[in-house]
Amino acid sequence: MELALNLGMKSIAEWVEDDGAVETLYRLGVDYVQGFAVGRPQQPERILLADSSAAFIEDKAVLRFLRDSLRGERTLELWEDAPRIRARMHAS
Repeated sequence: MELALNLGMKSIAEWVEDDGAVETLYRLGVDYVQGFAVGRPQQPERILLADSSAAFIEDKAVLRFLRDSLRGERTLELWEDAPRIRARMHAS
């Protein structure tokens, strides 16, 4: 992560599968995560209906951690909107 930071780049962690990994990577300074902790593969129709990728987070512990950790940051609105977006998608 320091190398990416020194080069003016962002870091991405792949294969992140649970809230513990999300929390650890956040504390280490990783910029982005992808994996089952964030979302499982989706049908194209569901992706097109979503306002953000946070709509696909189903793990309540991951949502809680992100909400608490990102409080006051601009991206918080994405995490707070996730349940509303998910409810709208399931109603379709």
